Amino acid sequence: MEWLASFAAASTSFVDETAPAGSTVPSVCSLLTGLLPSHHGVSPSSDMRGDRPLLIPAIRTLAEILKAQGY
Repeated sequence: MEWLASFAAASTSFVDETAPAGSTVPSVCSLLTGLLPSHHGVSPSSDMRGDRPLLIPAIRTLAEILKAQGY
């Protein structure tokens, strides 16, 4: 497993990280918007199967911002 030791030596280790929420959906929404769950409104109990969007339409995601800039 010499390759693993080499990989680990060249990697960055984060030892004091936190997540904005304790579940996946609100955390991913925070990553995509840069907002805390209390600001984007997505909670662990948000219905992902419904016909309404999880995020308020006025909240722009990183992908939308980059697309508007031509990326």
